[in-house]
Amino acid sequence: MNITAALLIAAVSHTPLCTAASAGSASPESVMPTSSHEGQQVQILSGQVTDKASGEPIPFATIYLPDLARGVAADINGNFSIQVGRNAKVRLKVSSLGYQAAELTVATSGRKNISVMLEQQSVALKDFTVTAKYNDKTGSDATIGQEALEYIQPTSIQDIFQLLPGGKTGQNNMQSRSLISSRQVGSDESTAFGMGLSIDGVPVQNDGQRIQMTGITAGTGGGDQEGNTSVNTGVDMRTISTDHIESVTVNRGIASAKEGNLSSGTIRVTPKQGSSPMRVRIKFDPLNKLAYVGKGIRLSESLGTLYAGADIVRSATSIEDTRGAYNRVTGQLNWNNQMRWLGKAVDMSVRGGYITSFNNNRTDDLTETLGEKYNTRYQNASLSAKFNMRTEMKLVDDLELIASANYTSDVLRYDKLVQNRTVTPLQHATEEGEHEGTYLPSKYRTYYSVDNQPFTLFTQFTANKYGNVTPFLNFAAMLGTSLNYTKNFGKGAVVDQERPPYPSSDFIRPRANSDIPAIVHHATYAELKLRCKLGRSEVNSQWGVRETMMLNLPHNYALHGKALFEPRLQMSYTYNFAPKGCATVRNVSLRAGFGIENKLPSADFLYPDKVYHDFTALNAYSDAPEKRLLITNTKIQDPTNPALCENRNSKFEVGVDFNYDGYAFSVTGFYEKMKGGVEYFTQYTPASYTYYYKLKNPVDGRPAKDDFYSRERHTFMQLNVPTNSAAVTKRGVEYRIHVPTIIPLHTEVEINGAYYSTEYSSGVPVMYWPQIMENDEPYPYVGIYNGYDKTRAENFNTNFWINTHLPKLKLIFTNFIQIVWFEKSRLCTDVNEYPSRYMDTDGKVAILTPEQISANSTFETLRRKFNSARYNELRRPVSLLLNLKLTKEFGRHARLSFFADNLLQVSPKYKNNYLQTIRDWQRPFFGAELTLSLL
Repeated sequence: MNITAALLIAAVSHTPLCTAASAGSASPESVMPTSSHEGQQVQILSGQVTDKASGEPIPFATIYLPDLARGVAADINGNFSIQVGRNAKVRLKVSSLGYQAAELTVATSGRKNISVMLEQQSVALKDFTVTAKYNDKTGSDATIGQEALEYIQPTSIQDIFQLLPGGKTGQNNMQSRSLISSRQVGSDESTAFGMGLSIDGVPVQNDGQRIQMTGITAGTGGGDQEGNTSVNTGVDMRTISTDHIESVTVNRGIASAKEGNLSSGTIRVTPKQGSSPMRVRIKFDPLNKLAYVGKGIRLSESLGTLYAGADIVRSATSIEDTRGAYNRVTGQLNWNNQMRWLGKAVDMSVRGGYITSFNNNRTDDLTETLGEKYNTRYQNASLSAKFNMRTEMKLVDDLELIASANYTSDVLRYDKLVQNRTVTPLQHATEEGEHEGTYLPSKYRTYYSVDNQPFTLFTQFTANKYGNVTPFLNFAAMLGTSLNYTKNFGKGAVVDQERPPYPSSDFIRPRANSDIPAIVHHATYAELKLRCKLGRSEVNSQWGVRETMMLNLPHNYALHGKALFEPRLQMSYTYNFAPKGCATVRNVSLRAGFGIENKLPSADFLYPDKVYHDFTALNAYSDAPEKRLLITNTKIQDPTNPALCENRNSKFEVGVDFNYDGYAFSVTGFYEKMKGGVEYFTQYTPASYTYYYKLKNPVDGRPAKDDFYSRERHTFMQLNVPTNSAAVTKRGVEYRIHVPTIIPLHTEVEINGAYYSTEYSSGVPVMYWPQIMENDEPYPYVGIYNGYDKTRAENFNTNFWINTHLPKLKLIFTNFIQIVWFEKSRLCTDVNEYPSRYMDTDGKVAILTPEQISANSTFETLRRKFNSARYNELRRPVSLLLNLKLTKEFGRHARLSFFADNLLQVSPKYKNNYLQTIRDWQRPFFGAELTLSLL
């Protein structure tokens, strides 16, 4: 609660602070009674939000009623009105960019227009908070506000995860993208791909990107070796600047039914808006340089406000070598206004954004020696509009419409030197059968580019209804629909076919991305929130269901016209044991939830390109080019998998929250079972061709194929097929302890951490073909093995945030201590060495028994021999690191921060599973940040 507002109420009502705060936190006010459509009486609560120091109104401040799950925006003069129950106590949360948020309770009976005064954010305020806030009664949402965002000095949005239970500090550079992890040990592509990100309600995704090219398309997420261009691994969080953000809410549990096409939780971003002084931020450390400037402008009473901001970042790989730095420039415009249409108040916001990474050249000793050139260029332009009409009709209280357009250009160019160690054929053929070929030079220069230009249109329409069923029971109902259209207009992989950058007998002749059909998703959703308060007890529940369907798919696809239903339920019981009339919070809550979330396949998985297998049928190589003869036999395979389905994640969550006079204790237990993560899985198919192996008679000149003896050769073709084979099981416990300010020390303590247990597995039987020759013929069998590859990992960590706050000195000092008590992983031994089945060169699959293996030594080759050390447990010992940060505010316009990361480390040496002695170490580094607030 805002202390200043509470003191104001106490003075006005002449009651003790505890009683006044429960009655309301504003000046004398009244509410206008009116009749609701249900026959019950409701009231219009009106008020104005102003700057405490100047008395000026705060345009478009947000007023949110958490108990009613309803909010409104003030107009340009700070005035607001909202419908509430009559003779009730209403909890309000009032916030605006650049101001300390205020929470107050208003007794609606007999009040006049309320006046809410907000104080500008300052280290001098007692309520200045630099940690995440947890206010969701039914779930485990964590909100990182402006104060915390500015204080941790993030470079990109990924940095905020260090504030959450289980979060760890990462390396201090942005040179290559890293995977987002959620409630797990380590990370995986399916989880990262399933993380939802939205900015002001507009989802951000890269599902339309494709990379189909020999040497790059493999595994789960294809991409270049530098990690700057990638698909199927989620949004590149490096591109999201936190300088344009007012607050971020992270939900790693069960998402609202309004949010879809995700499986790993959500990151909800609220962009900066409204009127504010010019803000300048400059950050520098040995690896990163950042500069930002932004200002909120009040245009006029009729034109509203415009927030404009831009930043630039340069991140180097290391202190010693700053070549090949990652550079990013972002800009954002956000226009807000409120007007009346058809007699109804309409809140409007239009946001435009631009992101680019430029001059991202890889220049190191190797590329300089080889004379290679590597460059990526990323550009993104977005435009979105959001309209909210407060209709207050019988069936609908407000309508929300969101529409957006997003265009991305992501281009990689690589001028490459290829050096072949052996005689290498060149793939020419575009049709199946025998073709005369040529040989590649032993050394040559070539190039390739990967061009992605996805264009996305998104629209969402939502209707909301709020009301009271009884004096003790209120509800918030939501019904909506959305449509997402993504079309890639890029050229795809552009390769010099005469000089392939990655020579291979298997070659992808890529299609242009513009030839690929658009990805279209349609969804409908409904959600009901109920709150029942009887005496000291309160029950909250959230019931939701979402239906999603992929449109525009070929009719033979399993997902064509398939309706995917995702039920989601969260409930909580809270008992309040605070004395009546006391402002402090004393309660205990129990909560539980269940939900299903689905992530749909990307364009790269849905529409892979054909693979051309060029078997060398005749290889008559001669030092004299005129005597050479090369014949290849081409087989074409299509890796398209029409049976591809959604990645489905089932989530369970339980938790306990305890609050007592500022002390907080929270424990959350969870279990997640993700099945159907898509990855490129290796399969084998029989193939045969005519093999010319020996001259019938000596030939002086260039031979012909008729000059050779021939026979039929049987072999196998390898094909990477997108398959729902990845599975991840997560379980664990997250905890949080908050100790309020210890007055003699002026210090508050936040302790959080987590125990995570994660199992990664592949749910498709493994196929293995020994690529050896027996009697001048390829090995004739492919083994099919049960006992899926599984890796189990565990981790337990604790983070300590010790914040010493001296408001009179406008100074805050933080000690951050991270302790990883243990981290261990092990590859499970239930991987079979011998196959349970085998496939021969005719494509027949038969059971393989131990007796058959003993009787036929040929089958012994199918035994997969593993080094026993790979099954040893890898266990890291206890490690500790210490970060320090000091922030000092000078007057009202300047703030200077210094930080020292990895200042102290305890990282003992240990032996890995191969008994090698290693040590994890992060180099200490120092930096500073200057923030200016100018009129």
